[in-house]
This record gives sequence, structure tokens and C-alpha cells, in this order.
Amino acid sequence: MPGQVALRAVPVFVPPSPGGATHLFQSGAVQAAASFSRASTAWLDFTPFVTDVPRINGDDAILIEPAATNVLLQSEDLTVSPWVPKTVGRTSYISGGPGNQSYCRLSGSRPDDRVEQSVTYAAGTTYTVSLFVKAGTASSSRLRCYDNSADNDCAITWSGGVPSAVPTVGTVIITADANGWYRLQWTFTAGGTGTTPYGFQVSPSTSGSATMDVAKPQIEVGSSATSYIPTAASAVTRAADVLSYTPPVAQDIKLTGTSADGTVYTAGSPLVYAGQATEWTCPAGLWTEIWAEAA
Repeated sequence: MPGQVALRAVPVFVPPSPGGATHLFQSGAVQAAASFSRASTAWLDFTPFVTDVPRINGDDAILIEPAATNVLLQSEDLTVSPWVPKTVGRTSYISGGPGNQSYCRLSGSRPDDRVEQSVTYAAGTTYTVSLFVKAGTASSSRLRCYDNSADNDCAITWSGGVPSAVPTVGTVIITADANGWYRLQWTFTAGGTGTTPYGFQVSPSTSGSATMDVAKPQIEVGSSATSYIPTAASAVTRAADVLSYTPPVAQDIKLTGTSADGTVYTAGSPLVYAGQATEWTCPAGLWTEIWAEAA
């Protein structure tokens, strides 16, 4: 429940350990020595966290992310403008999607049957597309990002309800979610500049009349997908999570958890920021414990 989330985020002071450590984040709570802010609502596991409430998951870890903007509009409903159907069927607000929220079912019979939306790209900029997909009756599907220079494709093959993907450019990560859903993340660098009405396309079937289920599409600048940012009639920016601490004297700040690049840090081998003497800001990642101790 949202009320429970807010209660867990209230700072609780934990006395320093005999070794002299100052706890900044521990046991699922930001501690009194640290401060936290975020200038917007943000989502975690399909739950909204209001402004300045840290996102803490069920394992008592805090999610820290940079600011990001979802440039795809109407991310919750692919049946309304500015989504444009090209000989494709669309049924939206079907229950049972990711996080037990709604999704859209797309149906088509030809490789070029699709739903699309205008996107602006800048040459040399790295973008990450992310969306949730689930097998319908299609054996193959396709994503396409036309960057005013080339058709950048990501071909999806379905086998036993499990997707695999091969892009013509960039890299793909597919992560299993619950109930047969997968989050697909496709990162590529644009080769052209400009706005095109078919900047992002989803083709449900490239192998005859068939369906694919889709939910929560997102395009953002950067080399990895961040948490989902819902949009309506305009792009939405999620503000950065800022957890900071000003040491009274030079201290080493240590973290356990997983950094944004996927590196895991343990109590025996934490991430260390040595000799911090001015205000320190927590890096992006999913962190289970953060503390400061004598340098």
C-alpha cells in the first residue's frame, strides 16, 4: 500500500556502531545523518512514490536513479493519438498485464502491419527503448526505430512463449517478469537527426496473421533502461534521486548492493569512496547499506 511505502521511508536514527561507523542507509531506511530528495513522483515495481519519498523495495534496498525522460506519449494506451495504426488491430486496457495492470493486444497479418509514433532523434546520441512484451500467437515480431537515416530493427522470435531478439544495431537485454511477461531493453546510437512520423514502430507479427501483447513502452536517452515513466499527452521527466551526506571530517563512504552497471558489492567487498571531505552524493544503483567511517 502507498501508506506503508511512505512509513518505511521515514528516516530512523541508528546509533553508530562501536567501530565508529555513521550509517546513511540501513534496514530499509534513510538515516538521520543523510538527506534524500527527488523533485517528482517516481515508480518502482508499478507503485508510485511521491515527491521526496525514497523508493525502497521489498528487500529493503533503495533505488537511486538519474533524471530521465520518456519521450513516447500515451504509454498506457496504444489505441489513442499520437499512436497511429497501419493495418493493425489494437485492443487496449486488457487486465492482467505487468504488475497486474492493463496492456494492449496488437494483431497483424503482414510484416508491415504496425502501430507507430513520431520520435525526434539526434545523430550520435544513444537511446534505450524498453517495453513489456508477452507472447500471443505470433512466431516472430519486430520493433523499428527510424532515425531519419536508417531503419534500425529489432527482430523478436517467440519460442514456447519466450522471446529472443536480434537487432540490426545496438544491443538487447531481455528480463523475465511475472505471468509470462518480459521487459525488453534495446540500446542503440542514432545515425541520423530529425523528427519522423514513424520514429518508433511495433509490428506484432512478421509471419502471418497473429498477435503480440505490449505494455508500457518507453524511449529515453542513455545506455540503459531506467524504471518506467508513465506518460499521457506529453513527455514526462522523472527527477533524479539525490541521497547526500556531508562528512564532518574526511571519511570513507562504503556501499553494498548493485551499481547501475550491474556490479554487485558485498559487505566483504563494498564500493568505496575514499577520503570524502565535502558533500557526497550517492551513485545510481540499488543499495542495501551505505555507511561512512574514518578514512
